[in-house]
Amino acid sequence: MNEVTRILSAMEERDPSAAEQLLPLVYDELRKLAASKLAQEKPGQTLQATALVHEAYLRLVGNEPQAWNSRGHFFAAAAEAMRRILINRAQWAALSLVIRTMQLNNGDATYASHLSGRSSGCVPTFRAANSRMVNV
Repeated sequence: MNEVTRILSAMEERDPSAAEQLLPLVYDELRKLAASKLAQEKPGQTLQATALVHEAYLRLVGNEPQAWNSRGHFFAAAAEAMRRILINRAQWAALSLVIRTMQLNNGDATYASHLSGRSSGCVPTFRAANSRMVNV
C-alpha cells in the first residue's frame, strides 16, 4: 500500500492528522490537474490553479469521511470536484450577466441568454414584472 492510499484509509477512520499529511503528498499532482482544467476554460478566467486546488481539496476532505478505494479514486474525485467548481463559477457569471442586464433594462432580462452567447435554456433569467424564474 503506497503512502497516499494509507493516508486516505486513515482519513476514512477519522484520523485528525491524516488530511494535513495528505496535502503535501498530492499537491503537485492536484496543481497540474487544476492547471489542465483551467487551460480548457475561456480566456479571462480569474480563478488561479492554486485557488482551484484549495477549494477542491476542502470539498474532498471536508467534515464527512470519504471511502477512497485508491489513489486513483481520490484523483478522479478531485478532477470531478474541480469540474463542478468551474461549472458553478460559470453559472454565477451567467447569473451576474442576467442581473446586470436587468438593471439596464428596467427589470426585464428575458433576452439575457442571447447577450451571454449561450444557447437556449442555459441561462436562468428573472422577469421582475411577474417575479418568477423563467428559462429562455
